Amino acid sequence: MKRTIRGLALTLTVTALSCLSAFAMGSDPVSVAANDLVGTKWNWVGTQMRDTSTKVEDPLKYTLDFTTDTSVSMQADCNKGSGSYKVEGNNLRFGPFAMTRMACPPGSNDSLFVQSVSNARKYKRVGDNSLVIEIASGATLTFARALSPSSGLMGTKWNWLGSQTGTERLFVPMPIRYTLEFRTADTVYVKADCNTGSGTYKVEGDKVTIGPMAMTMMACPPGSLDMQFKQGLGVTNTYKVVLDHMIFVGPDGSSMLFARATSTSASQ
Repeated sequence: MKRTIRGLALTLTVTALSCLSAFAMGSDPVSVAANDLVGTKWNWVGTQMRDTSTKVEDPLKYTLDFTTDTSVSMQADCNKGSGSYKVEGNNLRFGPFAMTRMACPPGSNDSLFVQSVSNARKYKRVGDNSLVIEIASGATLTFARALSPSSGLMGTKWNWLGSQTGTERLFVPMPIRYTLEFRTADTVYVKADCNTGSGTYKVEGDKVTIGPMAMTMMACPPGSLDMQFKQGLGVTNTYKVVLDHMIFVGPDGSSMLFARATSTSASQ
């Protein structure tokens, strides 16, 4: 299951990393009126260098949490710590981090992450869900907005792109016909092709359980995927958000991939 979710996450970020970093830092610096990092939390998804890019296998293990206007908490794989930071316009500097000194598993990027962040020079927010930090070497670190336990999925809307099992892949030809909209802290609106409805949901850590749902029971046109969509939602899934995509992984290892909808307004 971990291999499936990581593979899908990396596929989502490989193209976005180079494009996002180039867009964010390739233009003239833009002054920032206030510290817009306060209260935000970010997962490191990769680094863009001059000719190459690297991707983080498990972004949830590498985080920056800007708890106040001067204090930041860090998770670097198996190590955690905190430090200070200062924002002046689009300039960003971090003070020394006080970190635990555990020996992380082979292949860990904990030391690289701490060192890179410590050499930050500039930053730029790209929309609400992406952050790019430029370091002294000129390389850029790309981060995705983390969903905090307090916000969960509330206020987000998603279109189903497809599913994958151990033996086959399913691609959805019209994702806007299959949506999840988490309208409140415990209510979700569902559109499954020609059928619509709503139900309850519950988030516990990285687990989400949807249902029971009250749905219309129209006979959708041939080729509809309404039944497959509803069946996939009918189990407790592990969920993960990477940039503007969300992945559900079921207890059998099957997965569902979603893209963030352009609006969280009520479905038509």
